[in-house]
Amino acid sequence: MNPLGYFIGPRLVAALMVFPMHTAFFDIIGIFGGYVTAVGLVGQEPGIYWQSVQSGLTPKEVYGGLFKSIAFGFTVIAICAFRRLQHPPTLARTRARGVSESTTRAWFYSSIAVLALDYLITSFNNSE
Repeated sequence: MNPLGYFIGPRLVAALMVFPMHTAFFDIIGIFGGYVTAVGLVGQEPGIYWQSVQSGLTPKEVYGGLFKSIAFGFTVIAICAFRRLQHPPTLARTRARGVSESTTRAWFYSSIAVLALDYLITSFNNSE
């Protein structure tokens, strides 16, 4: 059995599709949530809100966010797959404690890697 083709490949493809889709979906939810807050709670005029969204949201920011989501998806899947291949399931590892330890370590390493990658991408993007 080839672990790259059987285990990592489908997860990588799925992550590279789902991370940008989630990013776009939650960006839209955030814009409409901001509309509800600004217009409904604060009392701002709807036209002013949409004008500020349109002027503040540039294509560079949209594409940058989608690029980051692809990079983060690849990073998370690579780390989680490495952790999985590093500790293949055995009788002791399939117990709840072994699963929770592996999941916690993968989450921790993924979180640190995403923070570092975000810093690097943002640094290179702002230096242009």
